[in-house]
Amino acid sequence: MCKKYHIDESHGLKHAKGTLARAQNLLKGFDNVSFEEHSIALYAAALHDMCDSKYSDVSISSYEIKDWLLSEGWSNEHANAVISIITTMSYSKLKNANLPNIYPDHRIWQRAYHIARHSDLLEAYIVSRCKLYNEQIHPEKSEEEHWAVVKTLFDNRVFKYVKDGWIFFPHAITIAEELEKEAIRCFDNKSLDWPEPSLDYTDSIFAYE
Repeated sequence: MCKKYHIDESHGLKHAKGTLARAQNLLKGFDNVSFEEHSIALYAAALHDMCDSKYSDVSISSYEIKDWLLSEGWSNEHANAVISIITTMSYSKLKNANLPNIYPDHRIWQRAYHIARHSDLLEAYIVSRCKLYNEQIHPEKSEEEHWAVVKTLFDNRVFKYVKDGWIFFPHAITIAEELEKEAIRCFDNKSLDWPEPSLDYTDSIFAYE
């Protein structure tokens, strides 16, 4: 789907793997997680940008994702849960909606929703991703202009995720604090470090039936 919808690397496979890895990490902080909840949280984390209005018609790409999940043996209920999560977890859309109840009600999958959503927000702390996307949408800007735009976005948005309550899982807050330090280092050194995500391939997600 990355190739089909021309999804650049800032929102492509590496980001999908990174979001998945963060969701795996967050899940370790919870007790009583069912296999279904575990799988829905991780698949939503991995697939969320395959259904992004920046790159595709969401009604079409969400249908394609659901069709693929069903072909992989998922039930209609669980496939619908993944689609419902990935089409409602966008920070920008949540913020712009300006609703009294910020988050939609996913009922028994609410925690899975927030795990996927938190994981995506944690990936936003990667300076290189933000700069890469800015270069994609504004190729006319200079290197210095790209850095200035990215720094402004981090100051006005990313570095406020915890303070503004978008990140609220205690263990996610701890991770965000470390990621903020790393982001500041990247800005100070104009570094584009973006380590390859480390996935746990022993996870049951890789044996979903």
